[in-house]
Amino acid sequence: MSCLQDFNNKVELESYLVSRVTEPPSHHFFGFHDICAWNHAGDKMAALRVHVIDRPPTGHDVAEAGFVDETTGEFVPLLETTAFNFPQGARQLWTPAGGFWVNARVDDHWGAVRVAEGGQKLLTVDQALYAISSDGTTGWGLNFARLNRLAGYGYVGLPDATAAEAAPESDGIWEVDLATGAIRLLLSISDVATAASGQIGDGHHYLTHLVPSPSNHRLLFLHRYWLKDGGLHHRLMSVRSDGTDLSCHAEGFLSHFDWRDDGRVIIWGRTGATVDRLRRHPLLQLPGIAPLARAAKRVVRRATGGAQGMQMYFLEVDIETDSAVPIWPEILQEDGHPMFCPADRDWMIVDTYPDPHGVRELNLLNVLTGELVSLGRYPMLNARPDTSRLAATLEHVDPRLYKSIGAEQLAFWRSGLHCDLHPRWKADGTAACIDSIHEGTRQMYRVDTTSIINEQCKAP
Repeated sequence: MSCLQDFNNKVELESYLVSRVTEPPSHHFFGFHDICAWNHAGDKMAALRVHVIDRPPTGHDVAEAGFVDETTGEFVPLLETTAFNFPQGARQLWTPAGGFWVNARVDDHWGAVRVAEGGQKLLTVDQALYAISSDGTTGWGLNFARLNRLAGYGYVGLPDATAAEAAPESDGIWEVDLATGAIRLLLSISDVATAASGQIGDGHHYLTHLVPSPSNHRLLFLHRYWLKDGGLHHRLMSVRSDGTDLSCHAEGFLSHFDWRDDGRVIIWGRTGATVDRLRRHPLLQLPGIAPLARAAKRVVRRATGGAQGMQMYFLEVDIETDSAVPIWPEILQEDGHPMFCPADRDWMIVDTYPDPHGVRELNLLNVLTGELVSLGRYPMLNARPDTSRLAATLEHVDPRLYKSIGAEQLAFWRSGLHCDLHPRWKADGTAACIDSIHEGTRQMYRVDTTSIINEQCKAP
């Protein structure tokens, strides 16, 4: 029996947070796939607890932020916050010194609070955080009010102060000194929009998915902006952690990614497709051209059919050369949320979106050998979102966002019923954590991956 078969047979799925029989039920979740849920000692997992998941949060909804004790499986609440969403939680970020940062409302803006494991508030900063350095000294933040207005990863309840500007000079990536709370604008949206032959136009721009490289030397992020046909254009960009050397590595349709190492990134999408170039043509950005742009997009899609230029893959992007080549396209055939194992970066964990039956898959891939290990299949709930409070959710949202997809669909995407697995590794590679809803409530689950770091299972 090969080590992969042995590993596959030993996969264990453990629910840490199965709701008690209470009214209403408790739901627990973490958020995105780009940060670790465990503390540095590996005995606690950050989590949020809510009692309502069938609608998007309003500005008055509260989540309890705390942690799950691995020994007892019990949730320990530490503080309450309104700065959360279901896809990405409240960006709970553990520090090496103990405790974690959690985003929260600070007076009339979004900020962050560092809380000790005993519940003491240690420091408050006036900028909501998206990521922190591995040594816990530096944080990087984004405008979560702008993300709420233009995307799906913001916080409801505060207006975007830069709403009148397509590409503001006063907003972008913020650097935070996590010892003193000092804040400076590291990189503006305006600088990003005009870099590498970019064009501001009149579409509104935003930055999202900010991830430091393993060495913290560079910050990788997505730059997105609206086009006249109602779609989004995507650019994969990075900047040195001191704010210099801004670079565009790929553009087209780009989605979820992770650093493979300091020089390579794995990302889902396509680059250089005809339809993407056509959508950005200056003539199609003129006033009144939107209907023609949409028609042209449909024509090109029909004409290209399954042509290679229209297909999407997981791409390996070289940060130095900007080359982008498909990685295991015969195996990885759909979008998902990848994360490389910190203890052995030859292994990547990745999920899938629900299939037509509402089932999501969780897999491990050895990126050197192409060996794929299944970690299970998890169905979604067959439930519709509650839209009765949607007006409160949409108060500061750009109408184009919900007009293009419909209010009910937007309500589903921003509710807790839309539950991607979002797998994230434990630092030592012995386990992964997912959010799932397959048992009827939204909970966090631990997947045992102990064998993945066993020497006999490592690729030669």
